[in-house]
Amino acid sequence: MLQATATINIVQNLPTKFPQIATLQSNISKDTAVVNIEVDQTLFIEQGTVMSINMPQPVSTLKVPVDYHTQVINGLRPISTLLPAFNSAVSGLPKPPAVQVELLPVMAYPDFPEPAYEYLAKINQDFIVPNLKLVPPNTIALMEPNYDFIHSFLIGLNHEMGRELLWREYPTDQRGTYFRQFWDAGGRRSPEGTDQTVFPYKDIKPIPNWGINTALDNFMVIGRPFPIKPLVLLLKGDLFKKYPNTVVFAQRARKQGNGKLELDDSNETVNLKFPLFSGNLAPDVRLLGFNLGIEEVKGVGTGNNQGWFFVLAEVPGEPRFGMDINYTAPDGDAPNTWDNLSLENVSAGNPFVLLNDTPVSTNGKAWPHENGGTTAADTDLEMWGRCSADMAGVLYQKPSMMAIHGKELLKDF
Repeated sequence: MLQATATINIVQNLPTKFPQIATLQSNISKDTAVVNIEVDQTLFIEQGTVMSINMPQPVSTLKVPVDYHTQVINGLRPISTLLPAFNSAVSGLPKPPAVQVELLPVMAYPDFPEPAYEYLAKINQDFIVPNLKLVPPNTIALMEPNYDFIHSFLIGLNHEMGRELLWREYPTDQRGTYFRQFWDAGGRRSPEGTDQTVFPYKDIKPIPNWGINTALDNFMVIGRPFPIKPLVLLLKGDLFKKYPNTVVFAQRARKQGNGKLELDDSNETVNLKFPLFSGNLAPDVRLLGFNLGIEEVKGVGTGNNQGWFFVLAEVPGEPRFGMDINYTAPDGDAPNTWDNLSLENVSAGNPFVLLNDTPVSTNGKAWPHENGGTTAADTDLEMWGRCSADMAGVLYQKPSMMAIHGKELLKDF
């Protein structure tokens, strides 16, 4: 560079220093630019040299390789740059692998067993049940969850938790699945159980184990190991306000000889299903999930495929005392029992039950021991007003149970 510059200066000054110059000719070829200066014979003898200037080849147009993008990406990969550089500077280390190695196992991370639906319900309960305010009171219905939405919500929740841990410099990577429970599985598993024992009650598997092209509603790959979407029973009303411990379960139906359906109690292990998960929405909504599909609940009406009942039952161990609201007389010649006693049978206008005021007989049906007599076959041994134990037996209400067949809740399906 410096040499070419000096030579050009000489050429530029030749006409003034050497007036004998006959011609000045520049011949620039493709490969080399040569400037030949022609002078007469006396100049050569006097100066004793010929001035010839070689200039560098002109730079051609830059062509970007076709795989330039791939080369840049590969050049930024730490395994392709940092690891070889480190190994070249430190002796005795193994050579870098020819192919990319698998990632190390996920580091330890916190696990939150709380049901994530509660976080969503605090924002808006319509995210759980659309138009929940439009559901009438004292309603029972079956719903099918949208697991595309549920799994997407859990992905976003875990992603944001990973960002939070990174911001707070928590010593772990961002591949942990911190929230795997959407519904509440309380009562179905022990919080201290191992991952193998609690997995059937988790709503998603660890996210790093998901497939790249797996659909969000694929239970067998990313969610609960169920071949079908579990149905959710919605209960809204005053029932759980007054009886919060009401037992809800599903029981298989069977057909009687007269063609009517009844509860099949032949094998409780097979014919009885309890909820796998639940959810509560204020003030009076309860959601219960069952491992049953729509077609299985409805049944086809042949053989053992008679569908399923959903049963609401009072807890037998919680005694309740009182009377029926309305009186219903026993059929035919059946006698009255204290279970038929209602507010219509006691004296009107009294603020309390009077022991000396025997309930009024209705339709000619006498109450047990109304005339002071008793028989050995009489199952109602209690007598009105005799003692407190008898009054407790008179007013004791036997646990009641209500069963609704699934096809009654799925008439439009």
